[in-house]
Formats: sequence, structure tokens, C-alpha cells
Amino acid sequence: MAEAEKSVRPKSSKVWEYFTLNKSKKCVNCKICKSDMAWHGSTTVMMQHLIRKHVGVLDEEGSSTAGKKQQTMRGFLMGNASCTPQQAAVLTDSILNMLVTDMRPLSMVEDDGFTKMIHTLNPGYTLPSRTHFTKLMERKYEETFKEVKTAINTNNSKLALTTDVWTSVATEAYLGVTCHYITDDWDMQSICLTTMPLHDRHTASNIAECLEQVVARFEIPPSKIIAIVHDNGANIVAAANILEEKHGWSSVRCTGHTLQLVINAALKHTSIEKAVGAARCLVEHFKKSELASSKLREKQQQMNTPEHSLVQDGLLKSTQSAVYESAPLRAFQLTAVQQLQERWKRETAFSDRAPNTVILAMVLDPRFRKLNKFLSPDEVLRVQTKVQTMVLEERRKMDVQQHGSCSVTSTDTTATESTPLATLLDSLLGSDGEEDDRAGQAEDVHTQVRKEVLTYFGEKSLAKEENPLLWWKANNDRYPMLARLAKSYLCIPATSTPSERLFSAAGNIASKKRASLSQEHVDMLTFLHCNAKCLNKESERE
Repeated sequence: MAEAEKSVRPKSSKVWEYFTLNKSKKCVNCKICKSDMAWHGSTTVMMQHLIRKHVGVLDEEGSSTAGKKQQTMRGFLMGNASCTPQQAAVLTDSILNMLVTDMRPLSMVEDDGFTKMIHTLNPGYTLPSRTHFTKLMERKYEETFKEVKTAINTNNSKLALTTDVWTSVATEAYLGVTCHYITDDWDMQSICLTTMPLHDRHTASNIAECLEQVVARFEIPPSKIIAIVHDNGANIVAAANILEEKHGWSSVRCTGHTLQLVINAALKHTSIEKAVGAARCLVEHFKKSELASSKLREKQQQMNTPEHSLVQDGLLKSTQSAVYESAPLRAFQLTAVQQLQERWKRETAFSDRAPNTVILAMVLDPRFRKLNKFLSPDEVLRVQTKVQTMVLEERRKMDVQQHGSCSVTSTDTTATESTPLATLLDSLLGSDGEEDDRAGQAEDVHTQVRKEVLTYFGEKSLAKEENPLLWWKANNDRYPMLARLAKSYLCIPATSTPSERLFSAAGNIASKKRASLSQEHVDMLTFLHCNAKCLNKESERE
């Protein structure tokens, strides 16, 4: 200990056990919470800090409680003795976790009922202030943020994003973003990235820029993102198109939202509206008839009259006389088919140049790998050829990463894309008489890839109720290169529901009772609440 520090310490005080002095900066640092405070030559400020922030560190005489006998559980809950710093820390952390998990307002720690309950459980524990819990929450957010960023960037497969825009009860706009990827153990991982406030107009360029900021903040390479799932809002669609053109992120429309639009459009057909109107009249008729029937049943218990049977005959005749023409149903079907074809034209049409993300995700799902119910035989062959080309490219990337060399040339992969699957091997292994070791290695690679792809497509499709990720986990070693592709494409959610779930949590956090909660704290609390479960699973696996 420095002589200068010794000279300023009162011999009778134990306060200095919990602080370090920086005389040049005229400040002291708390060893417990690492906070700095000004030092003016006395221990008053330090003692007040220990009493307010670290209950139980000092006894009533200002002496340290360190080294004293540990309190029993009964004393911990019901005793009148002061809490030790360790006990106070456990209680404080438990309260913070409760506030985050149950989405309770931080101001709850100042409510009379809550403070009385805590005092009943442990009279020696002094509940910290709302400000203190806010600082603890912010610190927990920073720690969790680092964990999430590490988990995302240590994963080797690609990931998908979902996004949506939401407005709170305080009429504040937020952009929700989630990311999804498949772990090395073939578990689907879904993580909340942000519920960030939107301060600018909700234009396509502003939304695209916000999404880029989120990706940059988590240090995610743009090349690692394979797709972004969104609803059919014009601004969101335009933003996704901007990012697709700039970074190659496939724009995938939410299946649930698209189906809703298809059904709504079909229900607006004139024939359907007439049928719905007639159905409503029939329902009202049934309600009135049932009411009359219940009254007649009460009378029938007292006298035998034909009234009840007359009501039954009336209901029967009314249902039999209803004419269910097929025209409305045909109109609904035709309109729905037209809407589906129009809205999903891009996703369901295969092209050698287009991303074809949805189709490739489907073919890498062992339940739908045949594609015979969705595409023509010629299109199926072209999809399989595309998959083989992609597998060769994955193998090339893997060779570069592992050995710094490439056994598959760009010329080979270009030839693969334009060659039918049946003749791929001949074209890929064509020789001009100048064979060398490199050509021989390429031949082995192409043979392995072709065999892997043909074997995969030759297998029987998995039952629809089975889990495709469990199938890939069991067959990862049989199809090592295809498995790399499957991890990248099967992580794409079918709907944008994950980002909408963020707003369910955010809606509970930014409620009417907390309309003045800052947008930054809404983001932090939503982030902590939504990522608690996934981080617990990660820690359990470790």
C-alpha cells in the first residue's frame, strides 16, 4: 500500500477495505460495484455509499462485517440482523431477474406493497432504489449483448433475419429484428437482436439503413445473412429489395401474412359477399328459432301440444330450402389461385439466375426433396443440377479455408450450371490430354459430390410429421457437403412471426402504466426478456 494512501486513512475505520484510492485524480473506486466517486479527504462519502448501495457491509458502528459468522437460512429470511453483502447481492439479482422475466416495471421496487413484502421476508435487507435497478439492468444488457454477439459470430452456418415495424401505446415506432440459425448440434436458435426506435420516416431507404446498422452493431458479416423474412408492407418489401440488390439477402415474404391477403381478396368477390350475407341471415334465423324452441320446451313439460314439432319442422325446412350453389365456391377458388400465383410467382418459379431461396430450402428438406408435386420434371432436374453446383462451391470454400487451395475451379462450376445432371460427370471430367495431380484431385471431388447428390435425391422422402433437423443430425456424416447447405437454408422461418412476438413482449413492457419509459430501455428490457431462454439453453449445452 502506498505511503500516501496510508497517511490519509483513519486507523479506526474499516471503510478502506472496500475502496482503492487514486490520489492524483482525487477519486476512490468501490471494489464491490467498481463505481468511482470524488474523494475530499474523508470517508463520509464512502460510508454513505456502502450504507446505501451495499447493505450489510458495515455494522451500526461503522465496522466491517466481513469475516463474521454466516447467517442461517431462517435468519436470512426472517431475522432482524443485517444482510451480508453476499446475501444482499443474491436478493437484488433475484429481484432484477423477476422484473425482466415477468416484464414488470422497474418502478415496482418503490411500490409500497412490494417493499413491505421484501421487508417481511428479510427485515435486514434494504431495497435499492429504482435508479440503482435501472443501472443494474443496463449493465446486464451490456453483458447479455456480448454473449449474443459471441454466440452469433462463433456459429459457422449462415443465418436469416425477420423484421417488422410496430407502434407502441405512446405512438412511438419500433423496428423489430430477430435472427435465426442452426447450431452445430442441429438445433434451431432464434435470437432477438433489437426493438430499435425509428426516429425517421418509415421509408424503404431508412428501414434498409436501420437493418444494416443492426447487422453492423452485432458485427455480422453481410455475406453471412442468407435471407430476410418480412410482411407485405410496401415499405418493408422495398427495403428488402434494396438489401437484396446490395448484399444478396433473399427477400422472402411471410407465408402467414400472404395467405391472409389471399383469403381476404377471395372473400371480397361479389359471389362470396352474397353468400356470406345469406349465411349471416341464416345464423340469425337459427338464433331466433333456438330461442323460441327453448321457450316451447318449457311449455311442453306441462301440456301436450304440436307446437314443438312445428318448430322442428320449420328448422328442418329452412335448412333444406337453403340452396348451396357451387358458383361462389368456384369464384373463391379461382380468386385464391390467382392471388397465390401472383403473390408467390417469384418464390415458386425456378430460374438459373434467380436466388430461388424458397425452392432450395424445400429441396434440402428431406420431406419435400422430390419436388414432383411443385415443379415439372425438367425444373426438378435443373434444381438438382443447381444443388450440385452449390455443393461444389461449398467444397471449394471449405478447401480454401482448410488448406488455402482450391480443388474445384470456377470454370468447372460454370460448366456444371449449364449441363444436364445425367451428363455432368462427363463434362466435368473432360480432359484435353494434360492430366496432372490437380486434375486427378478435381475428378475425385466431382465424383464424391455427384454421388452424394444423386444418393440424396434417390432416397425416399421423409414423412411430413417428422423433424427434418433430426434427420440431418442423423445423416450429417452421410451427406457432409449437403448438410452445410441445409444448415444455411433450413434456418429461414416461413413467417415473420418471431419479429411480431417481440412486439407482444414490448407491448407488455411499454404499457399504459409505463408510457414514459424511454425507447432505449424498451429495447433493453425486450432484448433481455426475449433472449433469456435461448441463453439458458446455450449455457446448459456448454
